[in-house]
Amino acid sequence: APAGAPQSAEERRLAMLNQRFPHLAAEERAKKLRGTHELTSIGASPLFAAAVLGQEQSVRALLDAGADAALANAWAATPLYAASARGFAAVVETLLSAGANATALTVEDSSPLAAAAHSGSTSVVNLLLAHGVSVSGSDKASALPLLLASMSGHVEVAALLLAAGANVSAVNPAGETPLHMAAQAGSVPTLSLLLSAGARIDDRTLHGETALYLAVDQSRIEAVELLLAAGAEVDARNKLGATPLYVAAYRGFAAPALHLLAHGANVSLAMKGGFTPLYIAAQNGHVALVEALLLHGATVDAARENGATPLFIAAHRGHAGVVDTLLAHGASVHVTDAAGTSAVYTAAERGHLDALRVLLQAGADVDRKARDGSTPLHACVRDLRTDAMQVLLNHGADINAVNADGETALLRAARSGHAATVQFLLRAGAATDVATRAGATALSEAQRARQSKIVELLQAHKAAAEGTATAEQQVLLTAQMESVRFEVVPPRTPGE
Repeated sequence: APAGAPQSAEERRLAMLNQRFPHLAAEERAKKLRGTHELTSIGASPLFAAAVLGQEQSVRALLDAGADAALANAWAATPLYAASARGFAAVVETLLSAGANATALTVEDSSPLAAAAHSGSTSVVNLLLAHGVSVSGSDKASALPLLLASMSGHVEVAALLLAAGANVSAVNPAGETPLHMAAQAGSVPTLSLLLSAGARIDDRTLHGETALYLAVDQSRIEAVELLLAAGAEVDARNKLGATPLYVAAYRGFAAPALHLLAHGANVSLAMKGGFTPLYIAAQNGHVALVEALLLHGATVDAARENGATPLFIAAHRGHAGVVDTLLAHGASVHVTDAAGTSAVYTAAERGHLDALRVLLQAGADVDRKARDGSTPLHACVRDLRTDAMQVLLNHGADINAVNADGETALLRAARSGHAATVQFLLRAGAATDVATRAGATALSEAQRARQSKIVELLQAHKAAAEGTATAEQQVLLTAQMESVRFEVVPPRTPGE
């Protein structure tokens, strides 16, 4: 409209919109241009699409046709942001010359400079810095470019940003500094640059993790070597008390662990709950780590708060190789946890046959009772571990051993309705007449539990043993003994 002419209702609406919501006003104006700003379902304009593809001539033509360089997509990413993220320097230069906002932020507070730093485009970073973009502020947008460059290992970009005044100790919401980022990425050149620029080597994240801890956690060997050589605290604990050596043992990373041990890492430091590096290595089945820790002085029988030792947890998880290694280094085969459970008991209960055999061959007590008086044989009943029962019996287990209530394994199986287990125990010579303090027998418990098939089997077996079996019972006994096939139940998944 000519200067001084009264505004139309539409013009007044746009003016008000521009005051309150300038971004929406820009979109309104853009849509009036002849097809130049037709948007896709995610809000991408033709200019945005051309910028994403690096089509500089198309970008220039659209701008000449009146395209709005400020029009962003649904995530508030502008054409300049898109071109910067892909390193299209010519497009970036054209957009900047057309007045594109070099500091416009996306919904995640990421700027064109952050996008360029993440992609490693030194040419675009130089263009944006030359255009006056600042990195020296204390806000998230100022910190992000160096954090992203460090995370991606773009050392040349990181150098440009530091020279422009970027804060070497800036943090993200997780408390991670550029040094933490570079350590996780394993970028030795970036680590060296940041340290030379004054980065504090033992700064902690919100979880208390140092750069060394994070480098070990990702098995970044060269980064671990550099940080140790630069004086990183080798035993720095996180908020749970875990050290870099602990995380190496947990992950099974032998090479980082050996570097830490060579720099004097304490093998005995435990995190909350009493978890030592040796314990966690044994728990996770890392034989090489277990061997290395023992050779560097780890206490072989150091127990957790619940009394469990490395040998106990290795047996519990079924790591026969670890069990063997621990025994070779003097681990006690007779230790129990706070509940009086032995390594043999837990290995049998979970059906870890190889670990069970190693323990028994090392002299473990096959009938060692838990606090409730139950033996390893009792422990096998619940999960139908007839395979483990056979191993125990082969090593002299007392098939008629009773728990504190006077119950045998046979009685437990009969009461629970485990026909295959009952038949296994009967074949192995279990007595049917052992009574509890209350006078209960396997037969009476099966009757009380209404386990009719087991009742018939026990009655037939008893009659056969006494020589009073009828022909019908003899046929029944023979048929039942042959009908059930013993299922070998696999060990439960560790952690169940």
